[in-house]
Amino acid sequence: MKAEAEKLRARAAAGADFTKLQQEAYDFAGTKLTASNTRVDKVKKTAMLPNDSSIFDLKKGEVSPVITDPQGFMIYKVEDTQDQPLADVKEEVSRAAQQEKLKSASEEIQKAATQNTTYDDAYFAAPPPPTLKKPGEPAATPAPTAPPPGQK
Repeated sequence: MKAEAEKLRARAAAGADFTKLQQEAYDFAGTKLTASNTRVDKVKKTAMLPNDSSIFDLKKGEVSPVITDPQGFMIYKVEDTQDQPLADVKEEVSRAAQQEKLKSASEEIQKAATQNTTYDDAYFAAPPPPTLKKPGEPAATPAPTAPPPGQK
């Protein structure tokens, strides 16, 4: 499959139609799927798997190498790039900054708590093993042993 994906990638770089290439990949894999829309519009880096995020380093018109993905082998072609206006991402950036501050504060509190805490081993000691006596009953005294029968 990887070798076939490399062949399809070379054809994609040469300008072949991605929908036709997708259908050929389905046919080669023996699936009965029909290639539909192969376009992915306005994708954010955070929406991609870590393996796929390398496509954001490509320039307009470039085709990615074959990327191994949990779903199979992927090939991307960058048709256009756009910077998002600050107004569109302001809330997302604000939320991310707030989460980072919260995480940092939590880590500081955790660090201070572990550095300045001492434990009383007597308080945390294991409880004594259970006994068969009833609550309030004095400790058991060994019963006198009777001499063996026939002896006095």
